[in-house]
Amino acid sequence: MKVVGVIAEYNPFHNGHAYHIAEAKRITGADYCVVVMSGDFVQRGEPAIFPKQTRRDCALRNGADLVLEIPVVGSTGSAELFALSAVALLDAIGVTDYLAFGSETTDLNKLKELAGIFAEEPSEYQAFLKENLRLGLSYPLARAEAVTAFTGDASFANTLSAPNSILGIEYCKAIQRLGSRIQPVPIRRASSGYNDQTLKGEYASALAIRGAITGKQLKSDDWLCHIPENTLNLLPRGEDGIRFLTADDFSLLTRAALLTMTKEKAAFYSDVTPELAARISHLSNDFHSYTAFCQLVKTKSYTYTRISRSLLHILLGVTDRSAANLKKSRYASYARVLGFRGASAPLLGFIKDKSRVPLITKLPRQEKMPSSFRDALALDIHASRLYQTVLSDKYDLPYQDEYAAPITVE
Repeated sequence: MKVVGVIAEYNPFHNGHAYHIAEAKRITGADYCVVVMSGDFVQRGEPAIFPKQTRRDCALRNGADLVLEIPVVGSTGSAELFALSAVALLDAIGVTDYLAFGSETTDLNKLKELAGIFAEEPSEYQAFLKENLRLGLSYPLARAEAVTAFTGDASFANTLSAPNSILGIEYCKAIQRLGSRIQPVPIRRASSGYNDQTLKGEYASALAIRGAITGKQLKSDDWLCHIPENTLNLLPRGEDGIRFLTADDFSLLTRAALLTMTKEKAAFYSDVTPELAARISHLSNDFHSYTAFCQLVKTKSYTYTRISRSLLHILLGVTDRSAANLKKSRYASYARVLGFRGASAPLLGFIKDKSRVPLITKLPRQEKMPSSFRDALALDIHASRLYQTVLSDKYDLPYQDEYAAPITVE
């Protein structure tokens, strides 16, 4: 039995994702595809545009055999923490042979070389990086320039400017750090780039599709042709059209969280340095909306995404301790099943025999959760309850509690 893993957000699920799952199975010859997916909040520090149940069902209809949820501490973390959490989950279930990921480059040797530099952090590279940060460069730019100075190869900087390749490097680095037997398999990204905001070709980017759904780029249904036809009936709809959430739907909750947030308290949250905590606290009275506040707080040193993740961690209660506990558990202490295909039942049996972590198919009440993962799973549940609260309020829908959400068997 061969198993290929895929790490995803599916925000939203589109034609390029269906292509990626098909290619992952074809290239590796895998019998099964396990997707580890972000829950209701994603790595850029925002809510997913559609609930995780919708995105899960889209994946299961398009080649995924099993969908597991990445714990929210990891799914909303830095690229490094996101990758470690996702790879650790694939590794912990004990059956994953390959990790297939989209990348602007399929030069695995280059990806591995960069991963090795970032994993080992040679002293000369560290010196270049520290100097660039001292000069006020953002971390991504400081790192790219440090790599160029360290290797003398300017082409590495181009690789580090490609979003999917950056994640691919982090996946390779995570595999190295965890000592995993999983083999990385880069798949060339089809058509539109990750940050392309236009709807063109067969494979538009998720960014462009989100912009069309929310009306930021288009106010038509032109984006529907970029969604697999077999998933159109899964999209949440009402008389008012497609139902979705954006970061600004969480503005009031975030503003409320900041009301009593001193700079001392803010510094306890994951990704919030003392300097950033002071800036957030100083500007909190100028909060008007989630996205506007991110723009207000942003500096050369702190990117918009970094600010957005920090605000989300304050809202969700993801602290430095949460991240430390995740690291202590080697980045995976349970595997929560969101859904699976009935025909893939043998895979579940295989995982139950091989997995090093509990496979959760039914949520236990908090008082019955093992101490090894109680806090992390409680955060997942809290995050999903916040998401459902905002969704039900925005569209006047019945509230769907996380404990009542069934596991889909497609």
